Amino acid sequence: MSTKENFTACLQRESHDAVPTFLFDITLGIGIAGYKTTEIFAGGFDGEKSAKSLLASRKFLNHDALIGSVLTIDSRTFGSEVVFPPEGIPATIRPAFSEAARLYSHCPAEIDNEVMKEVIRSYSIVRTKDPDAFLVGHVPSPLLLSVSFRGFEHFLMDMATDEQYVSDLMKFSSEVSAIAQERIHSAEPDGILISAAYDNIDLIGLECLNRFSLPGLQELIKGAKNFDKNVILHPHGLITSDYGKNSVDCYLSTGMDCLYYGENNNPACLSDLTAGRVSLMGGIDTFNAVYLGPDSRVINDTLHNLEQMRSENYIFTCSCSVERGMSVERLKIMMNTVRKWNASH
Repeated sequence: MSTKENFTACLQRESHDAVPTFLFDITLGIGIAGYKTTEIFAGGFDGEKSAKSLLASRKFLNHDALIGSVLTIDSRTFGSEVVFPPEGIPATIRPAFSEAARLYSHCPAEIDNEVMKEVIRSYSIVRTKDPDAFLVGHVPSPLLLSVSFRGFEHFLMDMATDEQYVSDLMKFSSEVSAIAQERIHSAEPDGILISAAYDNIDLIGLECLNRFSLPGLQELIKGAKNFDKNVILHPHGLITSDYGKNSVDCYLSTGMDCLYYGENNNPACLSDLTAGRVSLMGGIDTFNAVYLGPDSRVINDTLHNLEQMRSENYIFTCSCSVERGMSVERLKIMMNTVRKWNASH
């Protein structure tokens, strides 16, 4: 069974040979490839260097699946101000719609621009240069985009005071996400990852999750299914806490195929809550284990997750995205630990 076949089989809850691995690599590979962040993003976006970064990361760490571009949605298109520290990660200093009325001076179709062409070029290069990998198309959720465009504090206030504006903003973001997904499909990814950091029961609560988040997620996932793609959904939040458990069936109702859970969740509890209805993806805490270490914790935490999930259709990864500045040596230890575990089971 090839790397891609093994990953696909696990994702689809079919018989497979080993625990597959994934890294949600946003900027880690940029550092591994030796580029400055400004070389990728300054003056637009460099799809070739994006692809070379992701390929360098996979060559060094040997994970089974990777995303095809370090960027999907360029919020600068709609007026965001973003800074790019040469050795750091991009940071938004002024959201596009921090002034609410600016939403109505833009059109979602603006995202289909030269930067998006470079994003698709990155995917195409990765697809061509590394055909054995499972290629993941990354698309942000409509609610995540809405928070990015508006700013988190403003968005929370809008949910409490101006539901019509939130509806307009979510419709705008949903159309942006749909356009991005359609363009990424042209590069023939093997599956779709929907990042949903703010579709988070701890941040917005169950009522707002149902009212504002789920409709956009369901529509985006329906679009992926129209392209015959399996979907990985990556919300954050404590979905195995007493309150968070209420969100699990909500997420499952979207029609996704794999639940990529974040940090501080109990894998065994999540296994019980999902009861084999989807495959599961997750692993060690990106910050507390990989950033802070020590190496022994990375090994122990990796083995603990593998043992707890050994009866599941389980894909191993970090709890969230990996960025430049992290210890690539600890990530290598993590991946080697998974490989050794697979070899002995």
